[in-house]
Amino acid sequence: MSDKQIILDPTGLYDIPSGYIRITTEVEWIQFFGVSAEPCWVRGERLCKWAETWLRSWNRTEEITEIKQHPRYILGQLFANVPLPHDWTDEQLLILATKLDSYPQDNPIAHFLADNITNSNEQIWFAQASISHLAAWLSIPVPEEYKPLERVWQQRFKEHELANYYQTEDKLLFLRRWLGIAEPVFNDIGKYPLPVPDLLRQEFDSYWEQLISRTEGKVLDTLMPTNQVGMERIANCAYKVLGNRPNWINQAREAKVTPYLSYQQKQELNLNQHPPEPLALNATPGQALAWATKDYLPFRHWEVIKQSAVAPKISDSLADSFVKWMLQHYPQMKVDSVENSYLNYSVASTVQNLCQDSPVFWVVVDGLGWLDHLKLLSLLTNNYKLAVETAIEPRFSILPTKTEYAKWSLYAQLLPNDSAWVADAGKAFVKMGMGKRYTDRQVDKLYSALRKKTSKLYCWDTDIFDSLYHSQKDWQSLYELDRPHALEGIAKRIDYCLQQYPDPDALRIVIASDHGQMMGTSEKITHCPPELEPKGRMAIGKTDDTRFVVLEGDRYGLPHDISIVKGSASLGSFSYTSNKKIIGSHGGLFPEEVVVGVSVLRKSIQRLPVLVFCFGEGKPKQTGELETQQWRDLIFCSMGFNPQYPSYQPEAKTWILARLLPLVEANYHVIELAPKGTGKSFFFENISSKVTLISGGKVTPAQLFINGRTKEVGLLGRHEVLVLDEVQSLTFDNPEEVIGPLKNYFASGRYNRSGFADISSDCGLVMLANIELDDQLEPRNEENLIANLPKFFAETALLDRLCGILPGWKIPKFQREMIASQVGLKMDFFGEVLLSLRQDNRFMFYVEQHTKFAKNVTIRDQNSILKSASGFLKILYPHLELTLMDYERDCLEPACKLRQAIRNSLYYLDDEFRQFGREIYVETK
Repeated sequence: MSDKQIILDPTGLYDIPSGYIRITTEVEWIQFFGVSAEPCWVRGERLCKWAETWLRSWNRTEEITEIKQHPRYILGQLFANVPLPHDWTDEQLLILATKLDSYPQDNPIAHFLADNITNSNEQIWFAQASISHLAAWLSIPVPEEYKPLERVWQQRFKEHELANYYQTEDKLLFLRRWLGIAEPVFNDIGKYPLPVPDLLRQEFDSYWEQLISRTEGKVLDTLMPTNQVGMERIANCAYKVLGNRPNWINQAREAKVTPYLSYQQKQELNLNQHPPEPLALNATPGQALAWATKDYLPFRHWEVIKQSAVAPKISDSLADSFVKWMLQHYPQMKVDSVENSYLNYSVASTVQNLCQDSPVFWVVVDGLGWLDHLKLLSLLTNNYKLAVETAIEPRFSILPTKTEYAKWSLYAQLLPNDSAWVADAGKAFVKMGMGKRYTDRQVDKLYSALRKKTSKLYCWDTDIFDSLYHSQKDWQSLYELDRPHALEGIAKRIDYCLQQYPDPDALRIVIASDHGQMMGTSEKITHCPPELEPKGRMAIGKTDDTRFVVLEGDRYGLPHDISIVKGSASLGSFSYTSNKKIIGSHGGLFPEEVVVGVSVLRKSIQRLPVLVFCFGEGKPKQTGELETQQWRDLIFCSMGFNPQYPSYQPEAKTWILARLLPLVEANYHVIELAPKGTGKSFFFENISSKVTLISGGKVTPAQLFINGRTKEVGLLGRHEVLVLDEVQSLTFDNPEEVIGPLKNYFASGRYNRSGFADISSDCGLVMLANIELDDQLEPRNEENLIANLPKFFAETALLDRLCGILPGWKIPKFQREMIASQVGLKMDFFGEVLLSLRQDNRFMFYVEQHTKFAKNVTIRDQNSILKSASGFLKILYPHLELTLMDYERDCLEPACKLRQAIRNSLYYLDDEFRQFGREIYVETK
């Protein structure tokens, strides 16, 4: 029977082909083996072993053609380090193994995926590793049943430089982060090289529409179209949003999106600016300034700059309402005290006050209007990393807005009708009583004075910007090319001046101006009244011509009567365009000439100094090591608590250490709920001068954000951690004025108030509140822990932005014996070290690499857990030497518990969150 075939199938799984004799018992073996001429198929593990023994006894094992292996073994060999799913049945395994066996054996899995994954280019599965290949593969949705094979396929690239990226276990999250629509954004290997994949287009569009709306279009300012994935889609999102909010449109934003829009979309965007209401005659000075800066100037800019071919008739009529307001209210404003005046000469008083505390570099930019001032601030903060100490504040220029009047009053703090008035700003500066003024011809002397620290006040009076309007002949090129170039030059010169000063961090920089400039071009008035002496948009003298308004000397504080052109025309100008239109004109009453700004900046926001003294003992040139528990106890002591106190069990210690999270993680926002007396405020009051604590009662927007009167940056902008104590008694006069900006701040790390530029901050907000406990010392309302907090905490959009709720009820009440008496790190030093860890990204990289989230975990859940886990890692394992078990026990588990408390309340308060389920499922990987 040497020509006979014997197939042994111990698995009993394989189908018996036709032509084979089926043998399942010893009787059948004796009955057919050696009798029939057909090959035999022996089935069953016990019988196969018996048949193999029988054949071996008769020296006939060579007649065995094949011994069938179990498909789990076959696939296990093929899958190598990738485990087979436990729920796959033997039948499923056999079908897959048979299918794979039918493909070329050099790469059967790639062939299988190419053959079975619909809507994918089959060549993706055979291509070499590359950025574009990685991008294409990430966008392919793979059915759940084929994902194990995909994971085997991923192992092909284990030795490639892109291996880490090919080994991702969550393709969709990786893709979303690479597209920039999930945090933390991933761009280690550059821009995503392909169009936005179909499966994420809706989410991508929704993300960008919300981002553009949330930032009021400001996100477009920093966008670089050539480096931005999905720019075509972003442009369409911007078109939708800006179409409904035309006041957010400006030239720079429009220039970024219009190349990606259709002709019809461009036209609709251009025609979509809606004019504001005219200024009410009974408006207060503050309301008039807000109207000019927020409503009129953006519209005027849009109408003149973008609609240059159309006569700006609408904004002319709006400006007329401002002119009428100024004529009525200016006489009253000029009698206010200089220090508190809305008029521009109050700036000098501000400068003098600042000089009492620190040296001041006062930059007076001739002709710098409000919008130009904003652009200059953007350059100084973004390109030269200056910090805004006092946000830009609007002022009314001294009338008339001609340099010889406006600048003289700016320095002298007097109106031009004073007997000392002369058309010489240098003589006016003497009245400051300190410092020295340097013009553009004297900048070398300015540099020398700064290097030598000769005084408390250095004033650079520059007409670099104003001179553009004296010399340029084309309005469009002036505005689009020369203007930004000049502002960049001024910003660069300011930075250079700071470099000359020996202690630049101590120097305050004040930016101010005397007047602004008319936008666009103006007609020239024909037939100037002979009784007037023309000077641009103003003239010395008095006239009855209805094209003018007259400022009487006595009523408006002027040395003589002055007539001002009522509309946008001009008597004359420095420059004329090729079509004889006038540019460079000022001296009138249009808001862009009259409304200017003042701002205060510093190289960095100053903090109280930290003095560090180190003492200790040890053997020279020998290092010492602390065990994990010893290190934990040292940190505990450094916080002021006694780690040996019996009530401080491991869980209680964990939650006390969690109080450090806002220090080591930037923008970490958390609530701690605890009964009275657990030492909540004790720690925060002592840890660092950069941590501030305020207790209960009312909190105003001015305290938190920006003081509208003094323009001082609020607590969130001046500190690293802000602690609100007793928040159960917290109230706001107008909650929306606080909650709205607070939600934006929690989401983006930026905030603003109406009339002020954005302020960014890393400050974390900690809210401490008492909580009612039952007889077992557990919360009375476990499902909704925030039940006893003010109503605004129940707004889920706010609550969802917090990283967690710290269970302070698990911390024992503080007693005198709990105060640390052992060796610890000095508080100020300890606080500085903790804050310095904010900048170390290694810990976040570790937690991202070793944390796996279930599908029901939202992005905000993930970000919060990752932040908390990273913080625990920084505190407990700063050397990053730990096992996955250490990480799971000491970092990931408490991080999940912090966020789970938020998830429980969201689940209780809002049906929308119930679709995700209550429990958060996370594991290490």
